[in-house]
Amino acid sequence: MPHYPGVDGIKGLAILAVFVTHIPLSIWHTFIPQFLRPLISIVLSSGGVGVTLFFLTSGFLMGYLYPAPRSPIRFYARRYRRLFPAFLVMVASFTIIKLIRIPVLTHVVVVFACILVMRWLLRLLGKLKLRFSLRNKLIYVALIFQVLVALWYIFYLQKIPAAVFYINWSPVAQTLVSAVINATLTLPFGNYIGQLDGIYWALGAEVLFYLLYPVVVAPIIHRSKNASRLHKVFLYLALFPFCYGLYYIGQRLLGFEMLHLHLILYFITGVVIGQNLEVITHKLRRFQSILTHPAVLVYLILVLLSSVFLTGYLSVYFETWLTLLMVLPAGLLLISALMAHDTLLSKRWLMTLGNLSYPIFLTHSLVIHVVQRYIPVNFEIGALRMVILSFLGSLLLAYILRRLIERTYFSSRKQAGYQSVVIPVPDEVSKWRIKGFVIFLLAVTYISYKPPLAFFTTVIRHTGAVVNNQEITLSNQPYRQTLTAQENNLGMLTTHIKKTHIPGVEGGFVPFLLYIRLRDEHEQVIAESTYQAYQILDDPYLAFGFPLISDSKNKKYTVEYQLSETSPSEELKLVTNEANLLSVYFVNKHLLLRRPGLFIFWLFHKAIEPLTNLCYWITMVYIGPFIGLLFLSKRAKVSLPQQEAVE
Repeated sequence: MPHYPGVDGIKGLAILAVFVTHIPLSIWHTFIPQFLRPLISIVLSSGGVGVTLFFLTSGFLMGYLYPAPRSPIRFYARRYRRLFPAFLVMVASFTIIKLIRIPVLTHVVVVFACILVMRWLLRLLGKLKLRFSLRNKLIYVALIFQVLVALWYIFYLQKIPAAVFYINWSPVAQTLVSAVINATLTLPFGNYIGQLDGIYWALGAEVLFYLLYPVVVAPIIHRSKNASRLHKVFLYLALFPFCYGLYYIGQRLLGFEMLHLHLILYFITGVVIGQNLEVITHKLRRFQSILTHPAVLVYLILVLLSSVFLTGYLSVYFETWLTLLMVLPAGLLLISALMAHDTLLSKRWLMTLGNLSYPIFLTHSLVIHVVQRYIPVNFEIGALRMVILSFLGSLLLAYILRRLIERTYFSSRKQAGYQSVVIPVPDEVSKWRIKGFVIFLLAVTYISYKPPLAFFTTVIRHTGAVVNNQEITLSNQPYRQTLTAQENNLGMLTTHIKKTHIPGVEGGFVPFLLYIRLRDEHEQVIAESTYQAYQILDDPYLAFGFPLISDSKNKKYTVEYQLSETSPSEELKLVTNEANLLSVYFVNKHLLLRRPGLFIFWLFHKAIEPLTNLCYWITMVYIGPFIGLLFLSKRAKVSLPQQEAVE
C-alpha cells in the first residue's frame, strides 16, 4: 500500500505541540522576549490541538488499513501489539522508580533496563511461533483481565475512601495498585488513583476508540455507504451534537470526563477520510494546486492554533463546541497532506518526528523532569539549554524505544505483508452491532443521570434556576436555599459542589471547611454537617444526611452553606445548572411489599427519576438526530463486498 509522507508530517507537528506544552511556561518566558510572549503563548498552549491531530491521523490509518474488520479480535490483536509493549515499558519504569528511591539521573537507566527486558520477552515470544488461534486466546485473556480490573476498581477500590487508601495502605501496595490500574488503562473508571503520567489519558481514549471501531464505527460507515449523498451529509453533521452529547455523558460517569469522549469526532472523521480516500481526492483534484499550496497549509495550521487563543474568551459550553468545529480545518489539513507528496508537511525532519511520535509521547515527560532537576533554569542560557537537552534526550530515548521494541511489530507486519482481500461483511452482523450499541448508549445515558442513592428512596428535584451552568461561589458568609418537602420521612439532601483552582494563584493552601446546615421554618438549626474542602473535587451528589423527619411533608426548610474561611488559591462552588438540590425521602419498604399496587406505582416513579432532569432531555436532543438518521439508513442494501487489510 502507498505511503503518505504528509501523515507523518502531521504527526510530527502534533508531537511538537504536545512537547512544547509540557515545558513549564515560566521556563519559556525566561529567554523569550517580552513582546513575543503573547504570540508564543498560543503555540505553547497547543497540546490539545496536537492530541486532536493524533486522533485524526489514527482514525485515518484505521479506515485506510482496516476498512471493514470482519473479526474484532484480530483487529484488537494488531492494535494491542502496536500500543502495549512500549507503553508497558514505561509503566514498569515508573513503578520501579516509585518503589525504589534512586537518584533522578538514573531514571533513564531504569527505562533502558525495562526496554531490554521487554525486548527479550518479545524475542522469546517470537521464537515460540505462536499459532494464530493461540494469539487470539492471549488477546481474549488481556481483554478479560482489563474487564476484571475495571470491575475490581468500580466495586472494590471505589468503595474505599481516598483517605483510607493513601493513609492506611502501605506505599508498596499503593504503587502496585496504581501500576495495575495504569497498565490496563482502566483509569477512567475511577477518580483518585493517580496516573503515572498525566498525558496517558489520551492512550485510554485511543484504546476505547479502537475497541469501538470494529463493532460500532466500521459497521455504521459500512451501512451508510449506499445511502444517498444528502443522507450522508446529514449523518455527518449530526455527529457534532452527538459528540457533544457524549461530552455531557462523560462528565457524569466515574472519571470518564478525562477521556474527552467528544473527541471521537476526530477519530471518525479520520476513518471516513481513510475509507473514502480515492473518492475524496478524485473530487478535489481540480483544487489540488490550491489545497497543497504552502500558504494554505500554513493558514490551516494557524486556524487550528487560533482555537487555543479563543478558548480563553469562551464558556465551557462554547469551548467544547469550538473544539468540535475545529475538526473541519483539521480534516482539510489531512486531505491536503494526502494529495501531495512534496509539501511543508513532508519535510524529512518533520516525518522523522512523526515516525517517532508515539515513543516521544511516552517518554518526553520523564526526560523533561530529569533534565529540569539538573539544569538551572533561572537565567536565559540555562533555560534554553534545558529545552534543547530535553528535546534531544526525548529524541534519543524515543529512538531506542522504537529501535528495540517497536521494530519487532513493524518487522513482523512487513514480513507478513498486507493484501487487499475481499471479505464480505454480512449486513445482519452490522445491523445487530449497531442496535446493541444504541441500546447500550441509551442505557448509559439513563444511568448517568440516575442519582446514586439507596433503592428504597424517593428523590425530588428542586429547581430554582434556569439550566445555564450557573455556579455560586461560596464564602465565609452564609448562602441559603429554601425548599418545601414533598413527602414525609425526609432524611437526606444532595447538592452539587465542586472545587476550582483560581487561575494564576499558586500555593496558599488553607485547610478550610464547608458547613451545611438545615433550618426549620422558625430558623432553628435541625442538623449540621462538616466537610473537609480538600476532599471535595467535583461531587454532583454531595450527601447531607440527618435523622429522619417523619412529618416533613409540605413544611419549608432552609439549607445554609458556609465556609470556615476562604482560600487564596481555591474556590468552592455550588453548581445549580441541573437543580438547586435534591431532597431524599426514605420509604417504608415493608409497607410497599405488602401492597403490590402501591409498590408498582412507586416503582414507576423510581424509574422516571432521571427523566425529571432537564439535562437528560438536553442530552437526548444532542444524541437523538444521529441515532435517528442511523436507523433511517437500515434499508440501504449492500451490493459490494467490503475489503479488509489483513496480514
